[in-house]
Parts: sequence; structure tokens; C-alpha cells
Amino acid sequence: MPEIPALGSVTFSDMVQRKVPYEWGYGSTPRIAKLREGLYYKASTMKEWGSAFMAIFDSSALKDKIGFRSGLKLDMDRAWLLTQSYKETEGQPEILRRAKAMVKICEEFPVSIKPNELIVGDPNSAPNEVRWYPELCVSYMPDAVKTGGFAVLVPEEEKEEIEKQVDEICDYWNDRCLEARVKAVKPSWMAGGMGKIFGLPGIDEAGGIYSESATIPGYDYDVLFRDGLKARIKRAEAKLEELQNYKVAYMNPTEYVEKKNAWEAMAMCGRGAIRFAERYAEEARKQASTVGDETRRKELEEMAAVLDRVPGDPVQTFHEAVQFYWIIEVVGRYLAVNGFGCGIRVDQIWWPYYEADMKADRITREKALELVESLFLKVQEVGIGAVFPPFFAALSGGEIYYGANIGGSKD
Repeated sequence: MPEIPALGSVTFSDMVQRKVPYEWGYGSTPRIAKLREGLYYKASTMKEWGSAFMAIFDSSALKDKIGFRSGLKLDMDRAWLLTQSYKETEGQPEILRRAKAMVKICEEFPVSIKPNELIVGDPNSAPNEVRWYPELCVSYMPDAVKTGGFAVLVPEEEKEEIEKQVDEICDYWNDRCLEARVKAVKPSWMAGGMGKIFGLPGIDEAGGIYSESATIPGYDYDVLFRDGLKARIKRAEAKLEELQNYKVAYMNPTEYVEKKNAWEAMAMCGRGAIRFAERYAEEARKQASTVGDETRRKELEEMAAVLDRVPGDPVQTFHEAVQFYWIIEVVGRYLAVNGFGCGIRVDQIWWPYYEADMKADRITREKALELVESLFLKVQEVGIGAVFPPFFAALSGGEIYYGANIGGSKD
């Protein structure tokens, strides 16, 4: 049985103080070094912060003042699929509309696997793209993509098509997005320039919701890993059947409708997340069938086998635990909402599977480390969503403010 390193045996110097940690550079293996070198950071650079400040009043002030990595593009897929779904579900309860939109995104959103990847799943259509949340705010986007801060994210050859898509999306959400609904009810004294600057309480006409739009869900991974999503779906379906067959006669009609819609939406979202993983399994097998390198073919086949099981079934291995975790994060934290951050105790939720794999000689510490590094490279490439340009410029340097929480009490 491989030895599990004792606490403190991997020193601070080993981890961070060496100028170049390994002969191939950064990352515990050459694979990680290559993935790191090819990482598409979303962070921006600004020549003048004052220009960003003035852009709170006029987003065109950011033109030629904000820089991004060459080739970074605005991702229209999530916004387009969400909008098409909402058009198809007009008049239905909001919770079901949201669930159906998520299913459509999970079924149709582009999926891809980069060379050398071991952990897969992206909330952007491509590594060099950044997603948009029109359900929050659209007022800034038409000008931003044409003459303002996001014009640089629109390639000339796609300019006409993207501007047309943006106009159609904005036409739909103009009076339906969260910004518009808040603006319609908030006091008139909050509509002035000072309200825009200081954000009372973080919502304004210039750019919608920023701090309040950042949803930070916390998933009970101990339970999810133990049960898998299929079991959760069965529970929701059982609750729905019980509700319809036995409890309907004894319930307040309003409570009945709310619970019925909630159970249906939960089951839909669970099936959507499973389908999202299945599509990555299909892509892995497709690549495995054409790749020439035998080692990579086996990796892709193993990846497909993992994605066949999770997040639908209970976790059995450390690889499955990390991949399950990331599928839920991508779908629940970024595709579903404009999410930031993470407070999950990754040391606690992953440890039982790492320990079991080590004891069964199914994994080495080096392989486990490579999987964890692969995951956090995926985290680094997520990027902040394309919110109001000056805020995007300010926030994107922090990426998604995602940190591994490895401290605190277990109880």
C-alpha cells in the first residue's frame, strides 16, 4: 500500500519557495505545466483607472482604455440558449422556467476537452470566451459591444452576427431583467448619479446587480457524493407522486402548487446536470476513437467511464469525487447563476476517497495531486461573467474569487 504522507511532511519550501518548483516549470507534472502555459486568463488591464470610474456614467469611456488577452471573446451561447428557453415558456411559473432553461443549456451548450485535460467541464463555450447573464442586466450591452468596453471582445468577422444577437437578447430582457424590475419599484431619489456610484444597495441603472448578483450556493457534497443525483431525483419524484396522489386533498392549493413546481424543477435540474456530464463522456469517447497516442486514449476512456457514473451515481474513487464536484460547480455555480467564490471544505469531502484509493493501491499521491491541480486550473479559467464593463475590468483580475477552504472545525 502506498504511504499517505504525514501532515507537515511536504514543507512550505517544497510547495512555494523554490523559484521554479520542477525542472519543467510550474505544476507537479509536465502535463500540468503545459496546461498552465495554455491557460486562458480572463483578467484585464487598464491604462487609466479614472477612465473606468468615468465609465460608470458612459461605458464608451473604456474604449481603448481596457485591455484583455489577445483573442478573448464574448460568449453568446449561454445568453442565447437562456433567452430562447424563456421565450418558449412565457406564462409558466418562474421556477419551472428557470429549470427548463437550465435543461436546455445542459443539453445544447458547447462542450470540449482540451489536450492533456483530466478534469473537464466549462461554463464558457470555449477557453477564450466569457459568458454573459442577460437575466440580470442588459442596459449596458448594446453600446458596450459596439463602441464601448466590450467592443474589443467582438472579432470583426463576427461583429454583425453578435451585434444582431445582442440586440435580440436585449429586446427580450429589456423590461424583464432584474435590473429593470428593481428600477421600476425603487425610490426616485436612488436613480441619480450618486446612487449609481455608491450602489444602494448595489443595484443601479448603469449596470444592474454586481455584489448582489453573485450567488454563493453551498452544496452538501458529503450527501451528494454518498447518494448521487439519481437518488436525489428519485426522492423528488417520490415526493411529487405522494403530493399528487395522497396529499392534494388535504393541502392549501397555493402550498400544493408551490411544492409541485419545486419538486418538478428539482428533478429537471438533476437530470440536466447528469446530461451535461454524459455529453462530456461522449466527447471523451469521440476523441479516444481518433487519438493516436495510446496513453492519451486510455486517459480519455477512463475519463468517459468516470463521467458515465458521476454525478448520477455515488462516488467510488478519488477521480470520481473531483470530477463530480466540478460538474456540480460548473452547472450550479456558473451556468445557473452569476456565481462567485467557494466555501467548501475540499479536504473533508475528498479525503475519504483519497484514503480509500491509497489503501486499495488504486492511486498514488502524485496522481491525486495532478487531479487536484487539473481542477484548479479549470477554476482559474472560469473568469468573471461579462457584467457592466468597468466592473468587469475591476473584478476580472480576481477571476472568480475562488479559494480552497481547508481550515476550521470538522463539526
